[in-house]
Amino acid sequence: MTAKSPSHAILSWNQLWQYTYFIIKRNNIEFYDTFIDQFSGECSNFAQKVDVADFFYQCFKYLPEVEKEIEENIYVSVILVRMIGLLHFDEKNTLTENGIRFIDILLQRISNEMEIFFGKMKNTDWLLVTDGLTNLLWLKFQFYHISPENDTITFLSRVPNADQKQQQQIADLIAKKSLSSNFIIQQPNWLDLFTMTTDDALIVECLHLATTFTDYIMYAERLLNTKTVPDIQEKIANKLQQLIEENHFEITLENILLFFQSLQTNCTDDLCNIIEKCQELPSVIANYLNKVRINDINQLNSIRQILTEYYNPFLLGSIIKTQYIITLLTRHSFTKSGELGTFYTKWFNCFLCDPYHDNTKEETEIFQYLLSEWLRQITLNREIYSDLIKSIDILIEMLENTENKNNVPSLCVNIFLQSILTLYFNGKQDLFRLINEIEINIRNNRFIEAFKIKYKINVAEKNQFIMKQMNNMQNPLIQLLQNAKKYPTSRLIPNLMEICTDIITLRNSEIFLESISSPDRESFLSLILFEPHFKNFKIHQAALNELLERVHKKQTSMGLLFSAASREMEEKLNIKKKVQLCLTTYCREADDFDQLQILIDQTTKQLTSATIKSVQIPNELTQVIPFAGVLNRYSTSETWYNYRKIHEENYNNQRSSEIIASREPLINEEDHNQRMQQKQEEIKSLPSEQWNTTSVKTIMSMFKNIQLIDQEMDILRPLLQVDSIKYLTAILNYSKNRKYVKKTCRGIQNLAKFHNLSGDYSLFHTLIEMTLKSSGKDCYASYQQFTETYTSKQPENTFIVCSQYYDSYDLVNFVKKLNRTDMDNLLQAVNDWDESFINTQTVVDFVQLGRFLDSVDSYIATKQPQVMLNDVLQHITTLLKQKEYLDVVNCFKSCVASLSGIQRLYLELTDKEESKRTKIFNIVNNSSMQFVSPQQQPLRMKYDICLQIGRFLDSVDSYIATKQPQVMLNDVLQHITTLLKQKEYLDVVNCFKSCVASLSGIQRLYLELTDKEESKRTKIFNIVNNSSMQFVSPQQQPLRMKYDICLQTQTGEKLYYNDLNELRDRARLIEYSGNEKMVLQLQQQQYTKEQEKFFLRCLVTLVDTIENMLNNMNHLNVMGYPLIEQNTKKQYTCTSCDFKDIQTFQTQLKDILRLWEENIIRLYQSNHDLTYLSGKQFWIIEDALLNYKQLEPNHPGYHLLRYIGIEKLSPMKFNIDKI
Repeated sequence: MTAKSPSHAILSWNQLWQYTYFIIKRNNIEFYDTFIDQFSGECSNFAQKVDVADFFYQCFKYLPEVEKEIEENIYVSVILVRMIGLLHFDEKNTLTENGIRFIDILLQRISNEMEIFFGKMKNTDWLLVTDGLTNLLWLKFQFYHISPENDTITFLSRVPNADQKQQQQIADLIAKKSLSSNFIIQQPNWLDLFTMTTDDALIVECLHLATTFTDYIMYAERLLNTKTVPDIQEKIANKLQQLIEENHFEITLENILLFFQSLQTNCTDDLCNIIEKCQELPSVIANYLNKVRINDINQLNSIRQILTEYYNPFLLGSIIKTQYIITLLTRHSFTKSGELGTFYTKWFNCFLCDPYHDNTKEETEIFQYLLSEWLRQITLNREIYSDLIKSIDILIEMLENTENKNNVPSLCVNIFLQSILTLYFNGKQDLFRLINEIEINIRNNRFIEAFKIKYKINVAEKNQFIMKQMNNMQNPLIQLLQNAKKYPTSRLIPNLMEICTDIITLRNSEIFLESISSPDRESFLSLILFEPHFKNFKIHQAALNELLERVHKKQTSMGLLFSAASREMEEKLNIKKKVQLCLTTYCREADDFDQLQILIDQTTKQLTSATIKSVQIPNELTQVIPFAGVLNRYSTSETWYNYRKIHEENYNNQRSSEIIASREPLINEEDHNQRMQQKQEEIKSLPSEQWNTTSVKTIMSMFKNIQLIDQEMDILRPLLQVDSIKYLTAILNYSKNRKYVKKTCRGIQNLAKFHNLSGDYSLFHTLIEMTLKSSGKDCYASYQQFTETYTSKQPENTFIVCSQYYDSYDLVNFVKKLNRTDMDNLLQAVNDWDESFINTQTVVDFVQLGRFLDSVDSYIATKQPQVMLNDVLQHITTLLKQKEYLDVVNCFKSCVASLSGIQRLYLELTDKEESKRTKIFNIVNNSSMQFVSPQQQPLRMKYDICLQIGRFLDSVDSYIATKQPQVMLNDVLQHITTLLKQKEYLDVVNCFKSCVASLSGIQRLYLELTDKEESKRTKIFNIVNNSSMQFVSPQQQPLRMKYDICLQTQTGEKLYYNDLNELRDRARLIEYSGNEKMVLQLQQQQYTKEQEKFFLRCLVTLVDTIENMLNNMNHLNVMGYPLIEQNTKKQYTCTSCDFKDIQTFQTQLKDILRLWEENIIRLYQSNHDLTYLSGKQFWIIEDALLNYKQLEPNHPGYHLLRYIGIEKLSPMKFNIDKI
């Protein structure tokens, strides 16, 4: 080092870091003390302040030059800190992001080896090190909000504080800088700085840094708790007085609220006493509160908290709370009616809904006073007053919430109700207009009840003596009745009418005079009795009771008479019905049938026109009653009907000539009784011991329709012997279900074969080989054993699955051969093949069916060799209860229909794999090869070359990523040189040339593969995030269904139900195959894998809802629902996976469909002629009947009328109501 530095006359701050870096780079650290002495003495601008932003930016920019030395030698950090200790800069500075990063890097290096840093430091270094660390940590204080790492307090707390007191010295310097700068420190724990200082005066002086009351309380509290400064309380009090006189604190409503909160929650008694004894503080707070003007309604919340929750009588004693709260009603900046209404409501909530109200006399008077002033302000503004009634529910709810918080009934709600009602009833407002507004705007029951009481006192009781004057228009009852007719849906007006009638006394003499002696339609009694509005009132019932009491005795005798006549009428009607049924069923061909039918018709006419007593049942009909009683019970049996028909034909052929000669009934009572006894004897002729030898076919021949055997057995049971019933029932049940039983048995045999079950299966073989010629003994024994051993122990679905092993034999055999890899290949093939001839849902069904069969197979494998058939059946039953396999039976059916297609797809995939295996075998066993020119190079090799380039570029990219942010261009070039020496990348230059020639082809292939998948994803995204839909008619979209849906995305693309159904299948496959993307980029937004799954599930749910909605709409159309067109005009939306309006409409459609079906069935049952019509024919007939005078032959209703038998229409008026 020379006596003078080179170019000493132009030394500057910019040269300081350059020389320092130069010395560090040359490893001449021992000369740095000499350099500092020369620089301090010869720097041309040493006394000037440095440009901090530029200086630290340059330090960071060239930091890589000395980075290695900094990492290897901790003393280099001492040199850099000493360099920074020479700097002079402003108290407030600006730094670039790179400058802040330089400070962070340096502090982090020191922090990592703090003890070594201070251990390596020489005594002569300490002065500049202290200044350097002070400058660095002070800058960290200023830029903490940008870079909170290595913050000042954390770093300073780790500085050693041994004999030299380094920590305290640095803390003192930073504290002095803080005091002199008046800089607002943003670091949360900045007060910890003063726990490390040594100067008591400095500690107290730092109270000046607190800009708010809250900060002052926090710091003063810490001084009281952690420091032993003499007379600390007095000094804190004096400092507070000084700061208040200097207007040091920022006074805002928010700061005042925080001050009172801290004073109550975070302040000890000692500090509270100091603050409360401050003479200037109460007047400062009071002056601000008295001048504050409400610009934001939330300010009312702050004032309420100050005056109630955090109220301090020492600091707020000069403010009279009640008067101050009232002044707030006029001290605001709101002028518009909407803003004013919101302000008054907020004021009401803050100052009248006091959660601490205790119902004392004093507090109740204050509440009344505040409420009266609030109402007075409301009435001054006509628009606000007219809108008050719309807010009453909200205001009452506020007061009731206050009651609930206190768990004590409050008087405030009642006082409010009485004040409001007094205001309304004493005002000039039209009473009935008020009632109408209450109906519209108010739902609170307490207000409604209070209004009724007020109406009773102020209106009803005052006009009690004119209530019966029907011609007096001042009569409140007449006025209410007129308005009740004007507003028929009103609920309040009938209540007020009842209040009026309840105070009226209706004497017995008045009732007699106005009803019997001198009846008058215009009297009060007539109004009460005949006006519908009074029907449910007490006075109406009282008048009726008085009138009914006068005829009570007559009513009693008439009631007995009516009762006896009713019973007699019922008996005669039953006789007529029995005889009519017997004649219609058994005697329609008898010669005396017409005669008996005439007698029945005459009796029916007498029962509807003549008195009951005068009607006599003819003897001819009476004689038929015993006969009808026996035979009618079997009239609905097809077995009995068929038997009777055969024997009657034979009987008629034998005796027809005799009956014609004698003119006796062709079929009389004696004949039918004889036929009944013969049938009964025939059925009973097979006692229990003969079922063994009788064939199944013989037993079946006794019953006409084997499918109705349960109903027939119930009817004919009285004719059967008790001990033969169980045999007959079992055999007939087998006969009815024999196809199902045989199919199930064959399925169980196949199940045992597929899963290699051991055991005796001869029972199933016996049932399969059984025919109608088999004996009853064999049939009963086998079927009963089958029932008791298997079907009674498992549900029907289990045996349906077993039967599929027979019905779907080829399917089960095919699926059982597939492994998990085959299933995944099938799923992937359909997922990737956009034009597949196989429905994607079917592939999912195949996978589900494969899992089901694998589960059964796994269970059997774990239980072998002791597994029994019943165990397997029980396991199948357990599987069918699981959610995954609830619909497995339908999976069998759908897969059977698509089996051939799946097999073709499987063979195609297998052939591809086998062809590749064959190629591999041929290559390794017998092949020849030669070099070819680039012109003969296949396209596949070009793709491989492109992949090689991709790997090369990825390697370069990975290297740069690991070296950021210090990577230089020369480093990258060096890495490329290293890669080019590797065997894999020796020919990479030629690879670039080859790929450029094939770039367009590769791009087209990539886009073709990507577009198919991405287009589906994009469509799904557009649908679930922003789309609209509406119904379209067949004219708009040619479909077999009457209604379809047209969905339009925000891009303008239109999709119909078929398109949505395909997208739903695609979404299910993407989710099932796990082909979601880790990060999905759509419309300049990124979505995670879970978010994409949510989109897919949302689309599936949306399309399911649309499918159900269309099914219901088309079903309603077929059933002729009249208002269906009204539901097709509305437009529905799906925004951000929200389509609640569509789901709500689907629920409504479901309810409409159910009610409409019930209505149609009920009307068909009650009006049999309607069964000629269906669908839109109802309304075509209605239109024809309403316009019959202009009805033309070409009108479709004209032909329908003729079809149902209406030839001529009389000139009558039709009134047809819709269902």
